[in-house]
Amino acid sequence: RGFVRDLHTARLTANRMRQMNFDYRYNKLCPMSTAPGFFSQQTDMDKKGEPYAWNSNRFARDFDYHGYPYALLSSVGSAGLNNVINDLPARDEGEFKAFPQADKDFIKKWLLWTDENIEVLKATMPLRYQPKIGGVDGSAAIVKNEGFLFLFNPNAMKVKPPPIGLNESMGFDAQCTGELLLTEFYPVEERVRAISSCNGVLTLPEMDGRSVLAMKVSQLSKMADPILIGYKGKVSFSGSSLVVTDLEGEIGQLLKTLRVRLPSDKDKVKTVSVNGKSGIKFVQVGADVWIREVKFEGVPFGQSQEVEGTIEEGLFIGTFTVPKQVFTQLAERNKTYPVPWNETQDSDVTWLVPGRLLGLIDSTLPSTAKVTAMVDNKPWPVRPSWNCRGLREAMCFIGFFMDLTLVSPDVEHTLVVKMPTDVEFSGFFFDNVNPIWTTTLA
Repeated sequence: RGFVRDLHTARLTANRMRQMNFDYRYNKLCPMSTAPGFFSQQTDMDKKGEPYAWNSNRFARDFDYHGYPYALLSSVGSAGLNNVINDLPARDEGEFKAFPQADKDFIKKWLLWTDENIEVLKATMPLRYQPKIGGVDGSAAIVKNEGFLFLFNPNAMKVKPPPIGLNESMGFDAQCTGELLLTEFYPVEERVRAISSCNGVLTLPEMDGRSVLAMKVSQLSKMADPILIGYKGKVSFSGSSLVVTDLEGEIGQLLKTLRVRLPSDKDKVKTVSVNGKSGIKFVQVGADVWIREVKFEGVPFGQSQEVEGTIEEGLFIGTFTVPKQVFTQLAERNKTYPVPWNETQDSDVTWLVPGRLLGLIDSTLPSTAKVTAMVDNKPWPVRPSWNCRGLREAMCFIGFFMDLTLVSPDVEHTLVVKMPTDVEFSGFFFDNVNPIWTTTLA
């Protein structure tokens, strides 16, 4: 089942794989060249213990379309020399015919990437932060002070990565000097995430729930142009004016600080504009310009959006608004991945039918618990989710979920969930949503 609760089986498998590889490396002293990588899940045998049990459901529809990128990057980033592909949409005819070419190219691209970077990946090792609830884990592959860094947030909530020492423990030379440039190449390509001192400590902002961050580490050469850090966009500096254009953020996102590194601390900024909006507040400290409070248009809704609310005596009450753009994204997914879903057989499997807006009641509730819910004072179904298609045993229980695909967009809704009082409740989180980007400022 894994150490965190998740509605997607491919992500659960990926989390468990990284947890085991951490144990293999630091507790059993196994070389990372032998670390097993697993991409996607193995379909369970629903007739365990019987003859030819493996043959009972090997053609079951079981591919985790929304969760597979996280699983693929987990395998590539933590055990890229030994990728094992467990499940592809080739067993079920409907999945096979519907699988988009873009996703085939995505998988092929990352498998080829491991072939192209074999020498660097030989240096892969887990960071000294064990995969766990409430934490961010990862791995690094550094050769001659350059390489790659992968970070994973398995939790539903946003979590800030721990401080990461860019020193000998990660493979950097003790004599390494100057600054390092960390450039993201997944999920957003060519986005500079940080500039940090070699043999210093890297600090990064919170990572979204259920997210991966892959970065290339290189030594920063002499700068000719300013660099925008942390977000995707363009930046130019002329005279005393700093101009940021095509800045991308998620809908409704508030950027409390936006950092720009100038080529020299002698460059003095007097005015800043962002996406055509002038008069933006900023503070300059040496060669770094810190731009204050840039907000994007729309209602905030991230890929693992939490419902804000309170819980008391087993009663959770919260409110949420789902922007129309979320339903547009889900509808587009149904068009690009048109599997002929079977309502009876597939809807209880939370990693199937990825065009639904699902919500996880993230708690330690057992499968036998009585859980009820209402949306806008109307009873709403609450169903159990299992990590096994055929074996509904306690060890396979993921948690309780709700299908909220039919709620109205751009309207505030009230959610009430009633559960036993003797459990740990971490929150209510939406699933099946990818970040929605915009360049329009509020």
